[in-house]
Amino acid sequence: MKKCLFLACLHFFCAATPAVSQTLSGREIWTRLTVRKAFAKKWEVVADANYRRQNNYLQGGGNPLRFVQGQIVRITANYTTTKDFTWQVSPFAYIEAYRLNFTDGQQHEVAAVKRQEVRLTGGISKLVRANKLELRPRLLYEWRAFSNGSRQSRGRIELRVQYPLHQGKAKRQLNLLAFNEAFYNISQAAYDQNRTFLGLVYRTGRLLDYQAGYQFIHQKQDPNTFLRSNLLLYVTLRL
Repeated sequence: MKKCLFLACLHFFCAATPAVSQTLSGREIWTRLTVRKAFAKKWEVVADANYRRQNNYLQGGGNPLRFVQGQIVRITANYTTTKDFTWQVSPFAYIEAYRLNFTDGQQHEVAAVKRQEVRLTGGISKLVRANKLELRPRLLYEWRAFSNGSRQSRGRIELRVQYPLHQGKAKRQLNLLAFNEAFYNISQAAYDQNRTFLGLVYRTGRLLDYQAGYQFIHQKQDPNTFLRSNLLLYVTLRL
């Protein structure tokens, strides 16, 4: 327990250290449909599809539904031990990300430039319970292959905290969810981004979960720095 709390404190300290100035800001809407299937209590297969929209961040405003920001399809396998450790492997993820670009050098004309990516991911997390509070620190390693031929390795460290707003073991459950995740570009030995989320998770029973909230991203993409606010709308189906 002490080690987990120490790692949590260290994570939040490290996530707050990068000091880079903001140059561009944007607003986005992220949606995701996840399907989860458990096997033999310890194994779980997860498939998710993501669709994201963004505003014209080059002009600093506008409708967050105006442009496509990205699309993701991913498959993940989880194995949970008796000590609440979960090993996670994602053998395949396909990502399309769209960055805005001026078509003629004028700010009134904007086009989206597509970048394709295939990603492999592996990691481990640990569930820690403290009275009603649930903490889950997680470490991930990603290998990324882009359509332009470049390759990249990235590390991610996350602390997820969940607190129940319902009474006892209710069939319909409402939980407060918060997490902070820092990304580190291993290939370039440089800070990549930090994500902070606050929202709610509503479970209707064993079948459906709904998650909604706001996420704030501080991201470094040379030569620019982005400060992005996201509305997250997620649905999870448990088979």
